Amino acid sequence: MAARTSQGDAKLRALLADAKSSDAAGQAALDRLYRHYDPLIRASLPKGLPPDDAEDLVMDAWAAVVTALRQGRGLRDHKDVVALIAAHLRRARRPLVDAAPARRPSLWARVWRLVRLLLPPEGE
Repeated sequence: MAARTSQGDAKLRALLADAKSSDAAGQAALDRLYRHYDPLIRASLPKGLPPDDAEDLVMDAWAAVVTALRQGRGLRDHKDVVALIAAHLRRARRPLVDAAPARRPSLWARVWRLVRLLLPPEGE
C-alpha cells in the first residue's frame, strides 16, 4: 500500500511540475489535474448552493490553483493543492453564508424547544 501511495504521489508531483508550462503537455497535465480535483472541490461546496453559484465557485477555485501553478507558488504535492483549494473556498464561502437567508428550525426542533420550555429546569 505504501509503495502504491508513493507511486501515486510521484505521478501527481510530475503532473504538477508539467502543469507549470504553457505548452500542450502543460495543458494536458492541467486537464488531468482538473479531472482529479474537480470532485474534491464539488464535495467541499456548501450544501444548498444554487447550481450557477456552485459552478462559479468551482471555476474560481480551479482558477486559483492554475494561477498558483503558473506563478510557481510552491504547489509541490497533494497537500499543497488541497490547502489552497480549502483556503479559497473558505474566503469565497464567507459572503455566501452571510447572504444566505436564515433557515427556520424544523417542526421537530420547534416542538423540542417548546417541550424544554415547559419542563422544569434539570437542577430542580
